[in-house]
Amino acid sequence: SKAKHDWTAAEIAFRQATVLKPDFHQAWSELGHALKREQRFDDSIRAYQTALDLKPDYAPALEYLGEAYAALGKKADAEAQLAKLRPLDAKLADELAAFIAKGGKGSW
Repeated sequence: SKAKHDWTAAEIAFRQATVLKPDFHQAWSELGHALKREQRFDDSIRAYQTALDLKPDYAPALEYLGEAYAALGKKADAEAQLAKLRPLDAKLADELAAFIAKGGKGSW
C-alpha cells in the first residue's frame, strides 16, 4: 500500500540521518515512529531508547515509546514513560494516558 511505502521511505531517510549525525535525537525518535507505523515495535523501541539516551527529557520520544509499550501490552513500561512525560508536556501525557487506557489500541 502507498501508506506502507511512505513509512518505509521515511524509515530509510531517518536511518540515513542517524548515520550522518548519530547524536541527532530527533532523527532517532522519528526513525522509531516510522518503525512503529510499520508494526516493527522492537526496532522502534530501540530507536526511541537511543533518542532518550541522547536527550532524556525529549517529550515526543517518551510519548512514542509509551505508545509502543502499550501496543505490546507492556502496561507497566508504558506507565513508567507516562510518569516521566507528565511534568514535561501535559498534552502529550494526556494523549499517552488515553492510549494506555484503551489498552494500546487505536490510531498512532
